[in-house]
Amino acid sequence: MKPKTQKEAILQALLAGETLTTLHGVSDFGTVKLNTRLGEHEKKYGFYCQREQVQFKTRFGTHGYYLKYKMKVSDRKKVLALLKKESKKYDYAKAA
Repeated sequence: MKPKTQKEAILQALLAGETLTTLHGVSDFGTVKLNTRLGEHEKKYGFYCQREQVQFKTRFGTHGYYLKYKMKVSDRKKVLALLKKESKKYDYAKAA
């Protein structure tokens, strides 16, 4: 089922095993606050996204980094179980 909000779309992507970056946040979910949305989910469902720092060098020679976010498989199972208890409004099971 198609998600109705940014938060639902982000959670669905995590449950599907996708690795997210800030670029995904802007292009796929319409938010520049991906880290904030992830933090809201982490607090609500009691999991922690794995964060991988990726360093890069710009065309101007300066260094920077961005983060990749991913949910562990064990956390996906835990969150799916909580969602099934909480509500059957959205079929998150299809995402896993």
